[in-house]
Amino acid sequence: MPLIINRRGGARLPNRRIPVVPPFPRPDPQEQSKAPEAEKEEAEASVSGASESEEFGPNPKDVYDVRLILEEAGNFPPEVADMIIDYAEYWACTTTIADYRSLQGGHLTIRGGRPGEDRFLLRTEPIALAHWKPASQELWRRESKPRVVDPAAEESDFEYPQATLEALAEEPLPDLERPVRKVVFDITSRDQGWSSEPRSDIAYRNSHTWFDAGLERFDRTITCPEDCPDRQDPDYASCNIPTCALRPLWPPSVAGVAGPEAPTAAPAPAQYDHVLHPTPDHCIQLNKLADRTSCHHRVEWRADDDIVPDTPDAEEKLAAIGRGPSTGDGEFVRNLKLGDVITVWGRARYPGWANHVERVEVRVFWAV
Repeated sequence: MPLIINRRGGARLPNRRIPVVPPFPRPDPQEQSKAPEAEKEEAEASVSGASESEEFGPNPKDVYDVRLILEEAGNFPPEVADMIIDYAEYWACTTTIADYRSLQGGHLTIRGGRPGEDRFLLRTEPIALAHWKPASQELWRRESKPRVVDPAAEESDFEYPQATLEALAEEPLPDLERPVRKVVFDITSRDQGWSSEPRSDIAYRNSHTWFDAGLERFDRTITCPEDCPDRQDPDYASCNIPTCALRPLWPPSVAGVAGPEAPTAAPAPAQYDHVLHPTPDHCIQLNKLADRTSCHHRVEWRADDDIVPDTPDAEEKLAAIGRGPSTGDGEFVRNLKLGDVITVWGRARYPGWANHVERVEVRVFWAV
């Protein structure tokens, strides 16, 4: 069983004594995939030797208090105070970690060419819903049940009312319908360490092990079964939203195909549509090809990213460093709503290929 950590804003992370001011200007995407030697040098030069992921994570009240200080002590108008907070990237955040280093061998292995070649690794807490919690951690750590919906239906037909979601959020509430500003992925992993694929000057070319970002949303039309752990929870009535109500939007779900021995009256259950190759707008990071050394990749998706897919810029700044070539336009982050859940999937394709996963961390930052 991996170590799963959910940390909400307001808690100082280990080894960090003071809040970290985010660097400015923003780093080039190519700076997010550095050699281990460069990362080691930076760690030795930093305060207390902590990595950048061990910074102070504000909660909504922390952000509100800073805004109040700027308005009252600094005599700034509210609009200017908001600009300062955005410029400093002082946003509320949550952190979710899946640590597999305690497993035998020090990692989780996903092997290609087998039924488990698509592996659900973690899901974040519902965005900004600090007062929502799953009744069963075991259920929360499992992949959601694939569900097929009517393609002609509007997504709003399935969504919980905004008032229901806001009742589970920590005040002050986000002012925007889509409040997320950035998502940061920290992944430590490697492939099997050898390959018959031809080498190239790009370390990630021809790699068949990678990580994808998925998306889930609470669906009010889903009926919670009688044996659901949420129904056994005495606080179920006040919880309003059961864990079973999570519906995956990506990976997509498709209707199952019944076997010849199955009764014709019983429809086959839905299943995930896991594609063969990385999806350009969901691929977080490829592993380096045939590298026996575990590599740490930090990937940052921002709402204000502006790299146009299918352009030389996307190829040079994203694909060349192992990122999905369509993940630099900010669409994934800009479309996140209150209560949305981000998932991470590990992949391996073809016999002989293996994705050795040591640690996955996801931090979600949103404006309030």
